[in-house]
Amino acid sequence: MYDTSVGGILKRFFVELRQVCYPASFRIFGGDFVPEPAHAPSRRATQIASAATALWRLRKKLQEAENAVLPKELRHLPRHVMAAWDAMESCDIRVQDHTNQVYDPGMAVSVLTFQPERGAFKPRILETLRPTAFFDNNLIQRADVIVAVPDRESASGKSVFPE
Repeated sequence: MYDTSVGGILKRFFVELRQVCYPASFRIFGGDFVPEPAHAPSRRATQIASAATALWRLRKKLQEAENAVLPKELRHLPRHVMAAWDAMESCDIRVQDHTNQVYDPGMAVSVLTFQPERGAFKPRILETLRPTAFFDNNLIQRADVIVAVPDRESASGKSVFPE
């Protein structure tokens, strides 16, 4: 039933030792059940975040092409996207785009890369590839962003970074 190798015994020991950290009424001994971390979003929350991200991308593309002439068959598309966006917000699903915000290392975002940019004085979010999503004011998805950082030389010609 149990793995009797040294590795198996140590694994079982640490799983059961972790249970001692909790009050007796919440402890689970003897089973192979290892609870999922409390911070992991549920499957439903992940699906909501995926749908909200897809709608955010569609809305962003339509805003970029705002002055473009759409074919007759697609002229109603922006109106339907905005109706879906309003319905999403009425269900207490909120999407946050961080583009052009000043970057703070304490922000709840995942930085994919730091990109040097000439003329930048403070780190700022250059592009949001995936937005932050909230459901019932709970974070269900962290944003993926690219951060622009000051180039090695600032506008005054002095090095921003130590040598």
